[in-house]
Amino acid sequence: MDNINKNEELEEVVLYLRTANDDEEQLEIQETRLRKYCQLKGYKVQNIYTDFNYSARDMTRPKFLELQNDIKQGIVKKVLVTSYSRIGRDLMDLMKFLDILLAYNCGYDSVDTFDMFSFLGNTQTSLFTFFDNSKEVERS
Repeated sequence: MDNINKNEELEEVVLYLRTANDDEEQLEIQETRLRKYCQLKGYKVQNIYTDFNYSARDMTRPKFLELQNDIKQGIVKKVLVTSYSRIGRDLMDLMKFLDILLAYNCGYDSVDTFDMFSFLGNTQTSLFTFFDNSKEVERS
């Protein structure tokens, strides 16, 4: 299964892990899945950012803020998560984070979800945003 040329430099990624409760096993499961995905894709883990016992609705999570800062400083070139829900549950918060990634030419990959930077992924994200905004209008 090793189809990576040993002479090629591996693409560096950072892992972002988050759990909303104190279940350490969930963090271990996330990290294991991400490391296996890295092996499959030929990624080298540069760093791991972990927010333990933080809700996805809290966008001021310490390691999440550190990750964003490192992206803005050019330290991070690609972020890997198990699912976009690790970033946030609110679509607008997710879109703000994706805007940061785009503004600083930082990549994003996820084990469970579509590539948000592909044409299809961009279309799906736009549709999600449209429908999420429609719900807000209905609630008003």
